[in-house]
Amino acid sequence: AFEAAAEAAGVEIKTNAQAASILMEDGRVSGVEIGDRTTLAAKTVLTSTGPLQAAKMAGLEQFDIEATRRMRHIRARGTAAKVNLSLKAAPTLPGLPDDLRQARFIHAPSADYVERAFNPSKYKAMSQAPVLETVLSEDGHASVIMQYAPVDLKGGWTAAAKDKLRQITVETLAQTMPDLPDLVTDAEVITPDQIEANTGAPGGHWHHAEMTLDQLLTIRPANGIGHYAMGPKGLYLCGASAHPGGDLMGLAGRNAAHKALEDMT
Repeated sequence: AFEAAAEAAGVEIKTNAQAASILMEDGRVSGVEIGDRTTLAAKTVLTSTGPLQAAKMAGLEQFDIEATRRMRHIRARGTAAKVNLSLKAAPTLPGLPDDLRQARFIHAPSADYVERAFNPSKYKAMSQAPVLETVLSEDGHASVIMQYAPVDLKGGWTAAAKDKLRQITVETLAQTMPDLPDLVTDAEVITPDQIEANTGAPGGHWHHAEMTLDQLLTIRPANGIGHYAMGPKGLYLCGASAHPGGDLMGLAGRNAAHKALEDMT
């Protein structure tokens, strides 16, 4: 639906066209260069990368020293991993009505449990009793977000570390889905360092910047660059590191688009 609406408005969508740099001329955006050296002329560019990545693509010399310093100090330490389980049958959830099986299941018994789950990540260790967010699909899969698994795990995310994360996740799920361990036929573990490598998300953080008091609202992701416009004319930040973050999907992009349209009038 989005694609059809965009194309009807005259938008051309390019896929698999990795942006190599943001072109600048006389202090304002002049276009984008993509991986095959093709140049796309544009007076306005909206980027969903992290702010420091965007600044590097445009050239740090285009930003004042204080803005650059603040971007370098944005905290984005990913602590969430993704575990995808293939199952040979649907797991049993004792006491749960069938009409709720498609719900999102949160394993976080108490506020104290969440605090204890987080604590190991402060010391570069994965949680042994994690917070889990799980969705079961009708085609025999379980999609699990596991917290907390720090991007900078002590010893690195080796094959053994990933297998340990998988084991902890399955054992924790078994507390409410007792037959699940016997149903798992395959597992895919995606750790924060992989998320960073595959998507460019700073620190493998799903929100591109931590959701902390000094990185929220009008000062997200940093004071002075919290209103979508990044500094050079025509350059806007529209991804999860902009207000209100990635929880409200697409809203940062909508806000950035409105700001860009306002500046163009």
